[in-house]
Amino acid sequence: MSLPYTNGKQRQEALIKRISRLYDGQLDTKAAVYKSIDGFYTDDNYVSYPYIFEIIAIPFNEDAIDSDEDWVRSAFKGSVNYSISPRGNQFEGEYRWNDPKKTSYFKRPSATSLPGILEVYNFNFFPLSESRAKLPCIIFANLASPRVDYHGHDKSRIDTTPYTAAIIKACRTIADNIQTFKAAGWEFNTKNTRTFTPVRERKKTIDDIMEELLKKWM
Repeated sequence: MSLPYTNGKQRQEALIKRISRLYDGQLDTKAAVYKSIDGFYTDDNYVSYPYIFEIIAIPFNEDAIDSDEDWVRSAFKGSVNYSISPRGNQFEGEYRWNDPKKTSYFKRPSATSLPGILEVYNFNFFPLSESRAKLPCIIFANLASPRVDYHGHDKSRIDTTPYTAAIIKACRTIADNIQTFKAAGWEFNTKNTRTFTPVRERKKTIDDIMEELLKKWM
């Protein structure tokens, strides 16, 4: 299948550049995570079609998060064959999978859309957050294939059945590589609010204070 890029790194850099233009100065592009998965699926007539699913997540930077605006939350956009429909594409479907960290004896994680999968892994698409939530990100996903079964005329929904395993795997990879607020050093003053202390203002140790005083005296 012909693709408009030759390798993952080239594609990641192109996406970062394009997305950064839309969110000028608000993203931590060095922390961007990209994952692509390719494969084939076979229809009822035993014809195999190639596909590639790709997803990228770019966290907001410290200044954007520290602004404490309601819009600083994770946002998702999905496209099919590099085209975004007016209503967007959430890659709706039936997703159930096993994950040792999320699976109990009585229950497996499940979701009905790609953002739903990310929510299982603590991505928050609402204003309220907490220390264990993933840093707010701009997330784009794209499915490219010569055979896509659409539901409806606006092309906002597709049959995701052939791609569910790839979509889940890609989302898990993204989640594993995006920090939580706590891991990034943010401190919440109260639970489930957006009042927190950024990394640069974390409590200093005695050694840090002594070092700063010595530098001033020298």
